[in-house]
Amino acid sequence: MTRMIFTKLVWLTTILAMTACGKEAAAPEEKEGTRLEGNTLMLTERAAANADIATQKTAGAEIAQAMSYQGEVSVIPEKFAAIVARLEGVVTVVSKKEGDRVTLGEAMVTIESKKLAEAKLAYLEAEQKYRFAKTALARETELVEKKISSKEAFQQAEHQKEEAELAHAAALQQLKLLGFSEQWLHKLEDNPNQKMTSYTLRAPFDGEVISKEVTMGEAVAEDKQLFRLADLSELLVEIQVPLTAVSIFQKDMTVTVTNESLNMKSEGTVAQVSSVANPETRTVTIKVTIKNEDGAWRPGMPATVELVDRKVHAKVAVPLGAVHEMDGKTYVFVQTSPTAYRRAPVTIGASDDNMQEIVEGLAPGDLVAVANSLTLKSEWMKQAGE
Repeated sequence: MTRMIFTKLVWLTTILAMTACGKEAAAPEEKEGTRLEGNTLMLTERAAANADIATQKTAGAEIAQAMSYQGEVSVIPEKFAAIVARLEGVVTVVSKKEGDRVTLGEAMVTIESKKLAEAKLAYLEAEQKYRFAKTALARETELVEKKISSKEAFQQAEHQKEEAELAHAAALQQLKLLGFSEQWLHKLEDNPNQKMTSYTLRAPFDGEVISKEVTMGEAVAEDKQLFRLADLSELLVEIQVPLTAVSIFQKDMTVTVTNESLNMKSEGTVAQVSSVANPETRTVTIKVTIKNEDGAWRPGMPATVELVDRKVHAKVAVPLGAVHEMDGKTYVFVQTSPTAYRRAPVTIGASDDNMQEIVEGLAPGDLVAVANSLTLKSEWMKQAGE
């Protein structure tokens, strides 16, 4: 009997012990999760362990600048010209075709225009009236001095001379706009029977005909475009550079211009750094010129502008993986405790393949999240509802 009671007690003790162990095993574990406290992301210990965030202290670094920006080759605006008809008429001579080289002053097209003849005749008439009025005024001046003519007659002669002078200037200006010099027009007076209807348009500079839009015998209107002419010996590449990097570019700086697909490479020169930034893209236009004597580069081709072998000493730098773009700004996560990370806004500067300069927002020795820091960004956005 006693043995039976002892056995029951042992059995009961065992059951109670097993029950106690079961209760202990079922104790609630710490949940994995994160929360925001102001500008700090708080992690549970388990979440921090699973995230496996690596940290690194900020320090100075030498950053090798190897910057590249995409652009497109174009004609320098000052080296482009549209050759247009100055008066309506009929084309009688076309001297050039697309692709031809031209030199300054070389004839490109000749046009017969009735309006030109009218303008020349108007000039000859104005010239004669002006000379007559000057002579009449000189005669009246002498007569007034001799007290033979009246003051009224002198004033009338003076007024007629002024009117003739204005008419002469207007007629002369119209012909000057058509390319006729005053010296040439004086010769016209000596030989008024020469052909009055013909005028020739000439190349304003050395260049190449890049388009031809005129044919022999065509009736053209005033301002009709006949040719487009460009000097392609030097070309332009425009690039858009972020505000954070624009200070590296200086006027007259040497850069490299490439087209990798065509295995092309040329030396370029920074011709202009715009003083105005685009408020939408936060970029600045930079214009680079390249020599093109061999004609290898062509307007419309894509090109890459590269700036290499430029060292920048950064007082504070972090690995590229530590920097994140969020809500249009740049941030890094600074560890304040093993389970807390403060989101710090920063201003970035130069960068290379590995490091990013921090201009503002961090101090040397700050402990920043590097490897796996993208987890912090994701958790932040989830908690903030972004």
